[in-house]
Amino acid sequence: MEQLVTILVKHYGPTGFGLVALLILWKWIVAPQLAKNDGHVAAMRECASDLKAASSSLRETASHNDRTSERLERMVASADRGGQ
Repeated sequence: MEQLVTILVKHYGPTGFGLVALLILWKWIVAPQLAKNDGHVAAMRECASDLKAASSSLRETASHNDRTSERLERMVASADRGGQ
């Protein structure tokens, strides 16, 4: 391993050695973590899809509630006029 480091520094300089070190760290540390996060991303997409479906249902419920409240207001207004 020491010979490899010496060869890298000799031929490519400190910049080349730093680049190789960065790529090694990427392969052993960052890439596995990114692969693990793929499962989390899929779960978040599924959750977002469920929330979208729920919001659609809530929008429909709100529309029905608006119509119901309008009918109730008309009934109250009609009852007020009939009682006077």
